[in-house]
Amino acid sequence: MGIKTIILLLSFSGCCIGTLYAPLVGVLGYVTHYLLWPDNQWWGQTIAVLNLRYAFTIGVFLLAGVLLRKHTLQLASRSMWGQEWLMIAMVLAVGISMISGYENTARYGTFNEQLQVLDKMAKVILFCLLMTHVVTTLSRLDMLLWTLVLGTLYNAYRAWEAPVWRFSGSRLNGIGGPDFRESSFLGAHFAIMLPIIGMLYMRSGKLGKVVCVITGGLTVNGLILTQTRAAFVAIALGTVFAAVFAIRGHRRKILALMIPGLAMAVFLMDDGFRQRMKTMLPAPEVQPIVDAPPGQERRAALERSVRAEADSSSAARRRIWDVAYRMFLDHPLGAGAANFRPMAASYDRVTRQRDAHSTYLRCAAELGIPGLAVLMTMIFNAYLYLHRARRTARFSPASLEVRWRAYALGTSIFIMLVCGVFMSQIYIEEFWWFLAMPVCLLRVAENERLAGVTATAGVQASAQPRGGLVDRHPGSPIPGLQPTRTLVGLGSRR
Repeated sequence: MGIKTIILLLSFSGCCIGTLYAPLVGVLGYVTHYLLWPDNQWWGQTIAVLNLRYAFTIGVFLLAGVLLRKHTLQLASRSMWGQEWLMIAMVLAVGISMISGYENTARYGTFNEQLQVLDKMAKVILFCLLMTHVVTTLSRLDMLLWTLVLGTLYNAYRAWEAPVWRFSGSRLNGIGGPDFRESSFLGAHFAIMLPIIGMLYMRSGKLGKVVCVITGGLTVNGLILTQTRAAFVAIALGTVFAAVFAIRGHRRKILALMIPGLAMAVFLMDDGFRQRMKTMLPAPEVQPIVDAPPGQERRAALERSVRAEADSSSAARRRIWDVAYRMFLDHPLGAGAANFRPMAASYDRVTRQRDAHSTYLRCAAELGIPGLAVLMTMIFNAYLYLHRARRTARFSPASLEVRWRAYALGTSIFIMLVCGVFMSQIYIEEFWWFLAMPVCLLRVAENERLAGVTATAGVQASAQPRGGLVDRHPGSPIPGLQPTRTLVGLGSRR
């Protein structure tokens, strides 16, 4: 048994036991397992015969830890926010689609696959609810974000040292957790994490900055190796989003960080990546190649293949989106979870067993109006909660820290949503994590505000005379009654 296998067993055992005393340990352990996926590592396969079921076991201990330590959760004003109820509603929407799409499943799909989707969504939403009830302070949120960053660093390093056989058609595959087995989803994960890495760089000390610089460079390199067009578009639009909604008073710092980052990305781009990005352009817009100049035959052949792929990819995407739209019109309550692939051929034979390549269209086709309505409401709520978090913590000592994290999460969610236009993320676990994190930040803001109020009340109490006669405050008819200084007044004093 290798040293890494021993470390895995000790870490897993320590995580389970520690979760009973500090539920945050379970949240961080679950996220770490998702990103590293030891089941697919040589040092994890050594003990695969034990069938430990890491994620399930950690989840059970996490649930037990939350129940045992519920008095330490610090939920502030509410035990359940609307976003959390919507997560539960999404599981119900999956169940409704299974009922409405029963005939489709019997004819085209399999009930076993549907039950797997329902089981996965129920587990994902349960973890999200546990996470939003545990990650309720600024330190806990930062530990969660750092866990995501360090997990990304590990996967980015594996991408950097990946052997040739990891590449399929010049694209990197098989790195990261179970949802990242395809290069597109790994590329989307790298893109989503870049704003988080940038924010932690801005708010960390020297050691944190070094870690973020290394992680950022390897992440950009990994993103390029995946050659994910959706992530490339999302990063381009996310850069504009980040510049427009930059924190007031820190815009120059943010732009100063973005410019060298973009320069590094351009430097790392290889010819294969550039050629693949060209396939996003409609082929008719490019002038036809008739005769290649001497010595340029190979480049001309590559250009022709790029144009052919662009035309084929664009046409195929339009056809599959049309199929998803027609399926939604035919099944307004949903054609059934996991039924899109087997049913696609009944609308267009060319799209046989093809994915919808759109989070929103696949949600509409499989989960119908209920699922789409819940999803769009959750997206709206995510940004509403980020806005509320900034307002709630406005006069607390941690106001700036909350604003930075709201800014980073908002940018990451925006990049994730743009990726969702071109790929199906509806059953990707990380997708729901980021839609749940605004609830965590809102609870963080509420706890910081309450801490500020408590600290202010303590200062006022200690300033009052103890014992004996009490001076009468001017304007107060009752001796010793002091008018309360509001937080607004504290914030306006100079």
